[in-house]
Amino acid sequence: MPVVLLASIGLAAHVALHLFEPRLAITWSYAHLGRRPGLVWAALALLVVLPIGGALAWSTEWSRQPVRRVRLGVVIGATLAGCLGLAVVARAWPAPSIAIDPMYLVQAVEGGAGDGGRWYLLLWTLGHTLAALRTLGAARLTAPTFIREVNAIFAVVALAALARAARHLAATRGEAIALTLLAWSAFGTLQLTIGYLDVYPFALAVTAVYL
Repeated sequence: MPVVLLASIGLAAHVALHLFEPRLAITWSYAHLGRRPGLVWAALALLVVLPIGGALAWSTEWSRQPVRRVRLGVVIGATLAGCLGLAVVARAWPAPSIAIDPMYLVQAVEGGAGDGGRWYLLLWTLGHTLAALRTLGAARLTAPTFIREVNAIFAVVALAALARAARHLAATRGEAIALTLLAWSAFGTLQLTIGYLDVYPFALAVTAVYL
């Protein structure tokens, strides 16, 4: 009972940080729901729908069946579809930049890896790939658009790897889905998948593949 109480208090505090977004130095990454009027209401709806839906899904016979092997063709097809889908989303609804770091990233990719003090190999690869694409005919391709679409590929690789790890850990279909959704939605993972302009999708992909 004490564990349940402490966990409930922690979850309530976490939800409160998201909903009320206090202006504290340690809560800057929570400041997202206030950007759109409907996001707070969507969050409140999810607080009601997700526990009920999760409980109903968990009680089904299908969710209690053992995890089965997924065909390689299905994995490749889903990964390619995810790359295409997130690339379109990245171009249509890019994540807003809330720090100065993306500006330095764009400058480093435009000017070469020598302009970046960190992530040298990644910046070198992005810069030379962008230059090659422009040489081949994509002269109007901007660095921010290019980085966002490459990050979409990194993001799909990360999501696929996390799902694979969840499948290895789980004994049933319900456990595999629950672990996958938790890994995808917690700690800002999905935030890095939607038109994100920074180096973190690459770090997420490498970490997830390692796991």
